[in-house]
Amino acid sequence: MPDQENSVRRLAAIMFTDMVNYSKLMQQDEAGTLKLLEDQQGIVNTILKDHDGRQIKTIGDAFFSQFDSVLVALNCGIKIQETLVEFNATRKVNQKINIRIGIHLGDVEIKDDDAYGDGVNIASRIEPFADAGGICITEDVYRQVMNKTDLNFRPLGKKELKNISYSPEVYKVILPWEDRRHSSDRAYPAEKERRGKKSKPEEKLSPTPAPSTSEKKNWMAYVFGGLLILVFGFILVNYFGFGGGPDSRGARSIAVLPFESMTDQAEGDYFTDGITEDIISALAEIEDLRVIARTSILQYKGTKKSVIEIAKELDVNTILEGSVRRIEGNVRVVAQLIDIKTDDHLWANTYDRKLDDIFEVQSDIAMNIANALEAELSPELTAELASSATQNTRAYENYLKGKEQYSKYTEEGHREAIKYHNQALELDPNYALAYAELGNAYAQMYNITKEV
Repeated sequence: MPDQENSVRRLAAIMFTDMVNYSKLMQQDEAGTLKLLEDQQGIVNTILKDHDGRQIKTIGDAFFSQFDSVLVALNCGIKIQETLVEFNATRKVNQKINIRIGIHLGDVEIKDDDAYGDGVNIASRIEPFADAGGICITEDVYRQVMNKTDLNFRPLGKKELKNISYSPEVYKVILPWEDRRHSSDRAYPAEKERRGKKSKPEEKLSPTPAPSTSEKKNWMAYVFGGLLILVFGFILVNYFGFGGGPDSRGARSIAVLPFESMTDQAEGDYFTDGITEDIISALAEIEDLRVIARTSILQYKGTKKSVIEIAKELDVNTILEGSVRRIEGNVRVVAQLIDIKTDDHLWANTYDRKLDDIFEVQSDIAMNIANALEAELSPELTAELASSATQNTRAYENYLKGKEQYSKYTEEGHREAIKYHNQALELDPNYALAYAELGNAYAQMYNITKEV
């Protein structure tokens, strides 16, 4: 907690940026990802300087920045995403930088070039609700900018945030290059339609001349064409499942809810949460399958909401839920895939295995889900799903314990994280994910202690 005598409170706009799939990219290409991180820092720092923003904290691939103006903070976020769109345009998939941005306006405490308080925490908590390459803002930000910008916004509803006592309304920023109603579009009206808008006084209605025979024929053709479109649309909605409801775009989509820990020991959560995250990472490899990020589903841990409610909030058409029970050297994993539209089980299975077989269980779950959703798997992807970052169960457990300690965001937690990740690397020196998380823990320790 900052020393009250050497700190000052102020209302500030806080922007949080985070690289998408950072850990996964580190696992695939550590050197290449570190270069991307360097490029990201250069781009963000340059734009921050141009908008009088002040970087107050760096956590691995994430940035906290402070602004005196909430509108300037929003414009800075838009410029960052616009610059990255241009940066990514000519680069290969594994060389692109995709980030999410969250912006909140709140009362924060400033001390020693750092910021503390809910204002900082909320910005980081809403960031996962943004799309890759997108921006989310709170209602406090929305009220300040809604009449000062031509941007459009889409409400995402109230969101429960970890360790935050209230649920803020969150909005998605419709970026200019995403908005079909932008003025560069020929279909964009010169003036927005207003209910009850009156005609200008000088405008008079003139008598409408009787239609000619050719005009009648054209009119009948338009009516017949319109009827065909309506019939075709009815068939699509009712017989092919297009239209409203969860994931109205018709694409395959899935949310993996946090698996329930059935283990008696209090420490069972880290193992169960790790299995959930690994399944999400494996499914994210499947082409044409939209997978909700882990940070977006954490809010549903222990929730009483039905899968129908959750699917509607996340806009998905399938849900995977399950449980994990661990007894000594054995583990039981129960998983079931639910089709939201029919409320039927597309697939379900119970695995009773030795703990050393947990990697095989995770791979099998991902493969079965892919088959249930009729996803096409290339031989390369099949081999990748069957592989694991490590085959050492003890190294894997230390890695999961380290991640659990890191998520406490305390000096003691980061020291513990460093200890566990080092233990994982002693057991498996080639464990790339452990190296990535070890780097994050050391970066966070430096931010706290300023010691090298």
